[in-house]
Amino acid sequence: MKYSVHNTEEEALAENERLKQLLGIPDDAGTVEYAIPVEADGQWLLRVKEEGTWKADHLAVNVQES
Repeated sequence: MKYSVHNTEEEALAENERLKQLLGIPDDAGTVEYAIPVEADGQWLLRVKEEGTWKADHLAVNVQES
């Protein structure tokens, strides 16, 4: 799995929003976020898709494999 790693929840949320814009994910009430930030070991992680329509491992910042 690949994650976009951030220092704060705010940074992770901002990256989530940026990826939604780049990928053209609609901001409708029924649409979920691209990824939900999770805290682990003092860092905030966004799991990025590695295949399919919303593939973003090549677009996200600070991507690390877990």
